[in-house]
Amino acid sequence: MGEARTPQSPFAARDLFLLRSPLVPGAPGLPLPQEAGPQDLGACTALLTSVNDDPVLGEALDLASPSLSALVRRVTERGAAGIKAGQLRRAALAVLRYDIRMRTRPTPFGLFAGVATGRFDATAKVERGRAHRTRTHADMQWLTRIGHRLERDPAVLAALTVQAHQALVRAGDRLVLVSPSTQGVAPGGSGEGRSSVSVRRTPVVERAVAEAVEPLPYEELVRRTAEAFPAAPVERIRALLAELVRQEILITGLRPPLDGGDPLGHVLGLLAGVAGPAEETCRVRAALLALDRERRAYDDRPVGAGRAALGRLLETARSLEPDDTPLHVDTRLDTELHLPYAVREEIEAATGVMWRLSRPKLGLFALRDFHRRFLDVYGADRLVPVLQLLDESTGLGPPAGYGWPNSEAAPVPPDDPRTARRDRAMARLVAGAQRNGLREVVLRDADLDELCHDVADRADLPSCCEVTVQVVAPSTDALTGGDFRVFLSPSPGSHRAGATFARFADHHPGWRDEFAALHGDNPVHIEGAVAVDLAFRPRSGRAANLAHTRPATGRRISVGVPDAPGVEELRLSDIGIGATLDRLTAVHLPTGREVVPVLGNMVSAPAQAPNAVRLLWEIGLEGQRLWEPWNWGPLAAAPFVPRVRYGRFVLAPAVWRPDEIRAAAERLRGATGGAREGGWARAVAEWRAAWDVPREILAVTADQRLLLDLGSVWHRELLLDQLLRHPDLIAQEVPGASEGRPAGPLAGEVSELVVPLVRRETGLPRRRPYAGRLQPDRTVHGLGGNWLYLKLHGAARAQDDLLRDHLPELINRAGELGADGWFFIRYTDDAGHHLRLRLHGADPGALWGSVAPGVGALLTDWRRAGLVRGHGLAEYDPETERYGGPAAQQSAERVFRCDSEAALELLRLAKDPGNDYGVDELAVISCAALAHAFGPPSPGNPLTPDYCGGDGAAAWLSMTGSRRDLPDGFRGRAAWWRRVVDPYGGWPALSGDPAGARVLAALRPRDAAVRQLADRVRESGGTPEGRVVGSLLHMVCNRLFGGSSAREMTVLGIARGAVQDHLNRRRHQS
Repeated sequence: MGEARTPQSPFAARDLFLLRSPLVPGAPGLPLPQEAGPQDLGACTALLTSVNDDPVLGEALDLASPSLSALVRRVTERGAAGIKAGQLRRAALAVLRYDIRMRTRPTPFGLFAGVATGRFDATAKVERGRAHRTRTHADMQWLTRIGHRLERDPAVLAALTVQAHQALVRAGDRLVLVSPSTQGVAPGGSGEGRSSVSVRRTPVVERAVAEAVEPLPYEELVRRTAEAFPAAPVERIRALLAELVRQEILITGLRPPLDGGDPLGHVLGLLAGVAGPAEETCRVRAALLALDRERRAYDDRPVGAGRAALGRLLETARSLEPDDTPLHVDTRLDTELHLPYAVREEIEAATGVMWRLSRPKLGLFALRDFHRRFLDVYGADRLVPVLQLLDESTGLGPPAGYGWPNSEAAPVPPDDPRTARRDRAMARLVAGAQRNGLREVVLRDADLDELCHDVADRADLPSCCEVTVQVVAPSTDALTGGDFRVFLSPSPGSHRAGATFARFADHHPGWRDEFAALHGDNPVHIEGAVAVDLAFRPRSGRAANLAHTRPATGRRISVGVPDAPGVEELRLSDIGIGATLDRLTAVHLPTGREVVPVLGNMVSAPAQAPNAVRLLWEIGLEGQRLWEPWNWGPLAAAPFVPRVRYGRFVLAPAVWRPDEIRAAAERLRGATGGAREGGWARAVAEWRAAWDVPREILAVTADQRLLLDLGSVWHRELLLDQLLRHPDLIAQEVPGASEGRPAGPLAGEVSELVVPLVRRETGLPRRRPYAGRLQPDRTVHGLGGNWLYLKLHGAARAQDDLLRDHLPELINRAGELGADGWFFIRYTDDAGHHLRLRLHGADPGALWGSVAPGVGALLTDWRRAGLVRGHGLAEYDPETERYGGPAAQQSAERVFRCDSEAALELLRLAKDPGNDYGVDELAVISCAALAHAFGPPSPGNPLTPDYCGGDGAAAWLSMTGSRRDLPDGFRGRAAWWRRVVDPYGGWPALSGDPAGARVLAALRPRDAAVRQLADRVRESGGTPEGRVVGSLLHMVCNRLFGGSSAREMTVLGIARGAVQDHLNRRRHQS
């Protein structure tokens, strides 16, 4: 305490937080035999029989592991006779793990841990009662199998609505679903789990799918389809539609919509309306009704007093559909918790620090290569329907690493942005702690400057996040007085405020609206965009237990689930993907409005979502620099790294890697008896002594953790077992252990708080909305068309010579053979630097029959002469969206040709010894001339200053930056630049100079073409004027010197400075 602190955090925490806590924190565990360890079968038997004395643990085991519970019951009732020694030991260790979990692990799971809400307040308050309550749902994997059985009854189908699966794609004469559900089959199990579904796209199928885009009563779909095909017998149509339902081409309303309601209640409500059901349907409904009554009766009982009721409930469920865990139970804790505002302030400050320390990237790493490829193929102005984009046959296919279905893209190496400065700072932290025998290093603000990758821009703040922490203090009074520590949890949080809360909304009457407000009040980081929830049937049926959450934004995109009542549904087929230079975007095509897809729960999109949903979720995080927990980088592999603290917040716990004892564990893998226990005890003792490992540790692997006492032979055996099963296991300090355990009911070392935070909006700019659009009737020019597209590969440094000295010969030969237009750009992609040359011919026969062979022969000569490395053909897909739409395309291509001709002349001029203008100076002149030629903006253009009057150059170039951004190259020669660059004044200096006159002559045809294009753009309204001018300016620089963005910004800055100075002079003189 007392360290220097950064200014106000850019994050503000909500008043409401979620408490996650084990059911009985701090309670004594099962009695472990002191005189014997797990190698003693009598001790194992005693441990198993002791479960009978703990009704809460027994009830929890019945629910979580029926096989283990059955073995415990057998040992309790009949002893261990007939049970193999290994099985008995494994059962004893499993029971011990569950017992530790119920006392020390906060992750909500059945009866082992539960949730409550808390608030920040002026003083601390902790009251924990025993009136915990369960909330029981039918397990979604189990219920899904029931649903598929019910859908086979024609009477049930007749009472349902159906709709086409939202992720259907057309492939030739087939209709394909690439992400069908497992239909309730466990992953890896046998049954109907399929990688894809494909049916013939017959006229009847096509009609049925088209009619059912929106939910439609099944019988109405039968009627409409029969009317459209009167020659087909109605029963054949019914049979076909029933098959489409079985294949999930059509999905029925019997599927719970995963909108936060009760799934079992949803199914029962629909079954109540079935007329004339089959006998099996009646039996299923009766059993489900009994299950519904019994689960409500069970939830009315106190935790620990419902074991018999739970047994009956499980028996009812399993008699209907066999399953080890047919129920999903969560627990609401009888706890009231208030924490002082100082804790909130500490969390806010630390979240800001973690954001500053995050890697310098916007969005998730998984999309960076995909974003680059999207720009390469489609540019920055085109929207591509998401399903078309993700289909390898029609688009890029899914990004590398996507798995439902598997991406065919090559793996992308992991991003590891490192600097020598940061690496040295990290190494000093570890070395200093080891030198001084410390388990902790304390960061001050000066240290943060060394540890940051760069200076984070507050404009890149994420909209919101959640941070999961543990708060430890000696007492509630000490907590109120400021004597506390806050630890970042091993499960550190999420990128969506409220996501962890959502699944528990129906636990308490007031929680649904409170939790929905957490989502609804989250800001959106893109101007004019709206947030939209994502709802989908997860890959694993069990994951759907976490997914039935309320769409708090009021709108959603659904995949694999039926529409939800009272929610605006945005169709997946109506979502287009576009890109700016720094992010991917999602746009609702019917309205043109940008959407920010959000996932309002904690289902893992990378593991559980179809590719379309995962892509949309990741796009929702684009344009934001996301917070990240502390990362040691390569030093994480060290045998020990110290705790890292900033103020009262522990950013990272002390960690020990058990590499030294892992080898001993392998040697003891098959050992038993005293040799195993003694050898392992010595190995652990030596490791603890060598690295100052505390007696109590958290054994952590991924998001699993187990609090172990290394002084106990039983707990050491658990560590041995965990090491052999989990090669990535590490040991962490127990929060608060070095400060002394917190007394009383706070139990901060084993409880977690999930704190939602939002960005502070004051004065922070938001991302500008995406301006691209969809062009459905586009023309792509391939073999035999009107355009011949060549890629000429070679060294970048040789491009100027090739363009200036050799390309005119190729253009002349092409013209003699029948080409009537051309242009070029410079480009760099994975294949290296190259020129992209496009030749046009009004007569495709002449273009491909004469021009192509003639140009090809010349290119062969160039390759032999070492002028190019090689060449290739490609399709020409015009960027019509970027230059005014289809109506303006010919005018745009005329500009491209004239600008290409001007670029060649300017490159020749720059090489002329009698000329004083370099390439960059000529680029400045060309950019200013083009902006002037485009003319002033249309009235009311929101992107240009209104004081420019009729000066188009000043208006358009003012969009490229501010006066503060003027480059040194302008400031040092401002008078010279003002004399040379004066398009509004008629270029007086250039006109009187021979070289300058030559420049103006080269630009004159291009500028005439630009004026014509400007007229077409204003007439069509297809693309904002500023977007067209910006693209043309970019291509001027591209043709003259290539793709250096810094060089381009300097050129534009100089041109801006000159024309703005002239404008200001005229304004002051008038």
